[in-house]
Amino acid sequence: MLRPNSLTLNSLTLNELFANSERLQEAWQAVRRAGGAAGVDQQTIEEFQTKRDAAIESMHRSLAAGKYRFSKLRFAVVPKPTGGNRKLGIPTVSDRVVLQSMRLVLEPEFEKVMLPWPVSTGSGCDDHVGRFVLRPIRDL
Repeated sequence: MLRPNSLTLNSLTLNELFANSERLQEAWQAVRRAGGAAGVDQQTIEEFQTKRDAAIESMHRSLAAGKYRFSKLRFAVVPKPTGGNRKLGIPTVSDRVVLQSMRLVLEPEFEKVMLPWPVSTGSGCDDHVGRFVLRPIRDL
């Protein structure tokens, strides 16, 4: 089993990259701009803002130590445009900041090995939904 502490990128572990304080601040700004509902802890974006520095410092320490644990999701049922309903999982604001930090680290690395155009997902899927295909290793 791969453990995040054993994976490295530019000689830093993923935990160290995710835990970077400046990256966590950048992630927080993106989460704040996006808005959204409170998670299972009922903490809103505005409430997180009042404790932002302490919360980000706590995230930094727990991520760097490999001890961060995601909270359970709060679920809401939302109507589908085509009828019926779907379950939507809503993470806490803190979890959204950590997920955004992970995205900021991983997305550029994955984009290096993705083909530059979307590929159709096949019949029964919306045309605007596409998947990107990994380049063959020989192309890297």
